[in-house]
Amino acid sequence: MIIIVYLLFVSVAPSSQQSLGTGLAAVSQNIDNLIDQNVIDEAWEECMITAPATINLLGQIMVVASKVDVSFYHYSPNRVYKYIKYPESFRATLTQISNGIF
Repeated sequence: MIIIVYLLFVSVAPSSQQSLGTGLAAVSQNIDNLIDQNVIDEAWEECMITAPATINLLGQIMVVASKVDVSFYHYSPNRVYKYIKYPESFRATLTQISNGIF
């Protein structure tokens, strides 16, 4: 808030060579730049909030999987897995995912 007030004050305070009209144009440009920056920050904010939630959820699933291990082959024996290295173990797959995050 202090930055916005400062930008408004500096831009509106006319110097001997600057008219009030160009001062208001500068204020408008400063406000437009701040709004554009806010849009960029909001997009990054969404990305930064979802990452910890995803890691938390993965940790909770790993806790549940530590009690019972399941094989993917049990549910679909003829399937070929492209990205899963160890389809015979759900725990190993979760470990692969968590290691791939970093």
